[in-house]
Amino acid sequence: MKSRNALGLILTLLILGLAYKGNYGQAPNKVLPVILEDPESLENQSLRLSSSAKINSLFVRHAQTQEPILIILVTHDDRLTQKIRDIFPTRRTPLLLSISSMPAKESHIDLDLFRFRQNDKIWSSVDQVEKAWFVLFKDAKFGGPINQGEIQRGLVLLPEWFDLQQPITIAYTKSERTLNLM
Repeated sequence: MKSRNALGLILTLLILGLAYKGNYGQAPNKVLPVILEDPESLENQSLRLSSSAKINSLFVRHAQTQEPILIILVTHDDRLTQKIRDIFPTRRTPLLLSISSMPAKESHIDLDLFRFRQNDKIWSSVDQVEKAWFVLFKDAKFGGPINQGEIQRGLVLLPEWFDLQQPITIAYTKSERTLNLM
């Protein structure tokens, strides 16, 4: 558990470091393999992202001060999609989210505030009957308070009408970013 947290923290700090050196909001071209496991929702499956998986970032800003308070990393991976579809009998599209607080910041994550938009359609999990959010690590949390240095990772299953070949806009509170996942 400690090694996964350390790897996640190192990746987040690396991305934050890149972000503040002129690449603000830009995704690195390659990512290190990340092992994701959740005995409850992913049935102890070991899942790996391919090295070509794109990571997109969204910086969430404080409503009054406009200072960045959270960084949300979003990725999609075809191999992961197939594995998730094997585990869950669904055609929905999984996106992985990794959320961390900015240095010296604490915040709160409300999963109901996420919105995903493509063309004129908007989706959120607020009125969904099917479970849309999954925690990726045993004894971890996804949502609620997030403290300085903490990383929360989760999986969201988007409806099958999302076309990953087209840009998808992710919004959280008043912050949003259009993602190119492929």
